[in-house]
Amino acid sequence: MKKILTISFLLLFFQNTKAQVVFCPAGATWHYNFDYYIVNHQLQQYVQILVNVPVKYERDSLLGTKLVKVLSHEYFFEGTCDTYNSATITLIDQRGDTIFFRNKNTKHKWQILYNFAALTGQQWVDSLYNSANQLVLYIIKVDSIGLVNINGFDLKRLYVKYNSSPAIITERFGTNFFLFHFFRSSCDAPADFERFLCYQDSIFNTKQFTSRPCNFSTALYAGVEGNMGEDYVNVYPNPLRNKLNLSFKNNSKVQNSYFQITNLFGQVLLSSKITSIETQVDLSALQNGIYFLEIMDNTNTLINRKIIKE
Repeated sequence: MKKILTISFLLLFFQNTKAQVVFCPAGATWHYNFDYYIVNHQLQQYVQILVNVPVKYERDSLLGTKLVKVLSHEYFFEGTCDTYNSATITLIDQRGDTIFFRNKNTKHKWQILYNFAALTGQQWVDSLYNSANQLVLYIIKVDSIGLVNINGFDLKRLYVKYNSSPAIITERFGTNFFLFHFFRSSCDAPADFERFLCYQDSIFNTKQFTSRPCNFSTALYAGVEGNMGEDYVNVYPNPLRNKLNLSFKNNSKVQNSYFQITNLFGQVLLSSKITSIETQVDLSALQNGIYFLEIMDNTNTLINRKIIKE
């Protein structure tokens, strides 16, 4: 009897000391597609563009005496009205099996991103501020709890509802939608969450959720998907820091050509005539984020390329 009691005690002990869920380890990176539409003047129609939006673990950092994780990202809300500079840094603090976050959309107050400790029927509430400084409440209720094995790892899974909209939250990955599963109501801005592409970290390796690669995005040349235009000009580096180089293959395409830089809203931020086969564009005045380069001559668009400043 004593032996049986000892074994029972040990089983209970190991159950109670089970390792906590894993979230945002070293190398953690999430990739998503967001989509928006631009007018293609040659086709005289709107064309969908997919931009690749990564969320990256950057480093651990001290906030006072607390050790937190730093995530960098271009978008925060998964609905429209969200531009690349909406929230570029989010802090993560894991307390047991609960993941907290803070950024400027929470007024730098800690909110619950995921509560893996929640039981069936329990809920948590997040308070976020939109661009109009209006407080929006999100109620996340747990419908059921499960376990899934991916890449040889047993991962805890929550089946939840965000303000009555169903979603799945999985250890390491977060939701099956955008990592920050908060929707901002539609307006005139173009970007919306389109799909979760993949997740990776240094131990788990990579999990792709679609047949498309992690860095999938689309570019346009005369209304056709792809990266055409290479016969005319090389564009580098991309991503860039401050300077973008345009290297033309021959002088014929330089004559009567000009370039323009636009943002995700289609607003022209910089435009100039091209006068040299080797042209350098200074983008140091622009904030980090996604832009579009268009090179045109008198009759055609030579190249339309997404560029990333970081």
